[in-house]
Amino acid sequence: MNGIDNVIQTTQEKEKLYEQISKARDGSQEALNYLKSKYAPLIESQISKHSLDDMTAQDIVDIREESLVIFCNAVCNYDLSAGVEFGLYAKICIENGLISFVRSYSRRKKR
Repeated sequence: MNGIDNVIQTTQEKEKLYEQISKARDGSQEALNYLKSKYAPLIESQISKHSLDDMTAQDIVDIREESLVIFCNAVCNYDLSAGVEFGLYAKICIENGLISFVRSYSRRKKR
């Protein structure tokens, strides 16, 4: 594959991504499931990064649910005309949200 083919493929992938984001915003569960599946490794890596050793199984379920809510909000709030890639935007949103979640969790555990 030459450089032009890579640019075309990247452009096509970006167009498909933007199409799926738009469909998900319009209520398509199928599009949202596609996005969650595509970004599952990113979501899981953030969950692993922010999970604490003393978390129970229920706490892990809670952090996983929280990360999915944050991801869905990222889909809804992403500016399609922004210069930042969606994956980076989603990562920043999830990371910031999970930092807040863990802080709240730590405060509850100290009580």
